[in-house]
Amino acid sequence: MGYILAEGEAFYLRLAKMFKLPALHDLAAHRRRVVLILMPVGALASIAGRLLSVQVNPFDAVFEPLLAFVLSLFTLLAWRRWVSLRLVEAGLVVVVALYQLCGLYYYSLQGDLFRVGLTATAMWFPLLYALAYLAMTPAGAALFSLGYFVGALLALPVGLAAGHRFTASAVNPVVQFYLVNTVYLGLIGLYARYQREHAALKRMASSDFLTGLANRRCAEELIERHLARAERYGEAFSVLLLDLDHFKQVNDRHGHTVGDWVLREVSLRLSRALRESDVLSRWGGEEFLALAPATNAEQAKGLAERLSQALEGELLVGNLRITTSIGIATYEPGDTVERLVSRADAAMYQAKAMGRNRVVLH
Repeated sequence: MGYILAEGEAFYLRLAKMFKLPALHDLAAHRRRVVLILMPVGALASIAGRLLSVQVNPFDAVFEPLLAFVLSLFTLLAWRRWVSLRLVEAGLVVVVALYQLCGLYYYSLQGDLFRVGLTATAMWFPLLYALAYLAMTPAGAALFSLGYFVGALLALPVGLAAGHRFTASAVNPVVQFYLVNTVYLGLIGLYARYQREHAALKRMASSDFLTGLANRRCAEELIERHLARAERYGEAFSVLLLDLDHFKQVNDRHGHTVGDWVLREVSLRLSRALRESDVLSRWGGEEFLALAPATNAEQAKGLAERLSQALEGELLVGNLRITTSIGIATYEPGDTVERLVSRADAAMYQAKAMGRNRVVLH
């Protein structure tokens, strides 16, 4: 599977060079491309279904053009970036669900559901459970899925109240339809719970227990990804290695409890000073590493100065003042994690040797 994905990405890169397409490295951009392809296709399919139908029932005559219009509107909103991609995806799921439910209620009230069973569009019902968990938050997807299932279930008493009764040939497909929806709802619920537990375990494995920052292993994996991206797309990035000055004296004079508090406070101050795209990790002991994507040497130096000032600004508990020595290394072709961090480490030790509380660019 990995080989297939790699070959597919390589093929896309060749097309990107030929037709000047955007680089396929941003998940959000990729999702936007998928949405911008699928929604116009859905709109065209709705129009084609309306035009090619020999006999058009009143429901399709009204709702197929309406669905095509809504999908076209969502395409415009996503293309112009007037609303967030998440909102467009969630809105798309809700609109299709309403279309499906309205169709089910129409066939129930007309009696077709009880005479001949379900239409071909019923096969799309279970797909929306999965799409909801891709487009919505877990809580929102769970609420949507439950409401969607209950809405489909209520179509039966609505049709029965209208005086319709099942024929022998319609019972089996209708029972199978609701059984399949029940199974899908249960499976998606189990999958969502598994995903939450997996995400929690992943956070624990990749986080530092004291500060809540990314741990060293997580930081190394992130650097690996940025190295691969830099090799492929030529994107600059930098790493900043920070070491708290004279931190051993804090532990010796005030105890490890105060030392732990200082580390937590330092991590908070550094995190606030970073940009949204930057990642701060606890590298080990009193060392922190900041990963700065799309950042050249001069920009990294400015960022390091801001981090240094964030610690000097206010005193810590017990009137403690903490400073930091920072070493900076910027990506060079052929770098590995070890080489890149080693250069930042050498620059940091140079900052220590020059009197501490300073920034050195390798």
